[in-house]
Amino acid sequence: MAPIRHGKSEKAVLACSGACNVGQIAVEVAKRLDREGAGRFTCATSLGAHVSSKVTSVKCCEKVLVLDGCQQGCAKRVVERAGVENFAYVVISQSCCLEKNADYDAAVDDANMEHVDCLMEQCRDLLK
Repeated sequence: MAPIRHGKSEKAVLACSGACNVGQIAVEVAKRLDREGAGRFTCATSLGAHVSSKVTSVKCCEKVLVLDGCQQGCAKRVVERAGVENFAYVVISQSCCLEKNADYDAAVDDANMEHVDCLMEQCRDLLK
């Protein structure tokens, strides 16, 4: 796991955690980015709950990436309402041409790993 730092060199990744296939893909991508050190996976809900230390930490980041599963944009809304500006944004359903469905268990099965791999490349580029 990437170390927690509070400086402009830090990169944060916030993801939708929706109970659907594309929300779970967003979470999987965020976890993988964290594991490889590309960006720290940060709880979007903590920003929505106005946890001041988390809001401050994300606002201090050099780069912020927000991943939403679908076009409802819940994670983006949370980040915007927390006052975070200048973030990169990816909507999984649009980037991968996937239809949102309730099959969250199959979201990270072999059939979707190609989408995860493609998203990883796109997200790495956005965090550079």
